[in-house]
Amino acid sequence: AAFEWGLGLAFDAPDADALGVAALAAVPPEAWPILTFDFHPALNTAALRHDVAPFQQAMARNQDPDAAPEE
Repeated sequence: AAFEWGLGLAFDAPDADALGVAALAAVPPEAWPILTFDFHPALNTAALRHDVAPFQQAMARNQDPDAAPEE
């Protein structure tokens, strides 16, 4: 459920431009020590005990997911 919730949050997050390689290359070397970054609004984390992405992807394709590993 946490994974699906995170997908929903990412989908509904505000749009924001990502910083490209060209923009980073244009930063002068003397600015690097004080350079700061902000995360994209769609970024979120979830502490999960299993790799749930393949399961979710299979479900989204209406395929049978592989069985969950035994604990």
